[in-house]
Amino acid sequence: MQNEQKKRLEKFKKVSGYLLPLSSLVMVIFAFGAIIAIAIVLFKPVGETNIFAVADAMTLSAKIEGYNDILDWFLHKRLDWTAKIVLSLIFSGFSYFAIQAIFHFNGLLGCFYDGEIFNRNALTRARKAFRFNVFANLIFMLAYLTFLIISFSNLHQNIGARIEQFLDILLGVAIDFGFYCLVLWALEMGTELSEESELTI
Repeated sequence: MQNEQKKRLEKFKKVSGYLLPLSSLVMVIFAFGAIIAIAIVLFKPVGETNIFAVADAMTLSAKIEGYNDILDWFLHKRLDWTAKIVLSLIFSGFSYFAIQAIFHFNGLLGCFYDGEIFNRNALTRARKAFRFNVFANLIFMLAYLTFLIISFSNLHQNIGARIEQFLDILLGVAIDFGFYCLVLWALEMGTELSEESELTI
């Protein structure tokens, strides 16, 4: 039995060792990407593209006519100050919580690599990663919902498609939330069982 546990622990450490540098790389890339995105929004020349046009583009389920994608649209448009400030706040808030989630997930992988799987240190890291991930998703969904409501004011014919896309995104976020809830609960139960077994011994 102990040999099997050691083998599992070694596998945990091995996989965690592979994931640690990848997680760190993702965190760095995400941070640089966020800084670049905010810089582009803030420092591009001020134009006439308002928040209504931004909301329209962000919630459009089909390809924007004349542009490759939403990023291409943003790069070619000049936003007014209201749109700049709103987007900068959204990007900053989402990026902060997302980077924090990745940071604590990276710490959790570090715990796994050190052989700390079902203990308070790993559980604390997991809870923080979960919490920040929830906040990041909330900001994203609230921003998207706000843009969706704003886009309704333009009385587009494809409102149904926009709502359908929002529901698809909401479903994805709900599945993501449910999955991480299960992982967190498993860690909590494992930690409690581990502590109980230590007390028994």
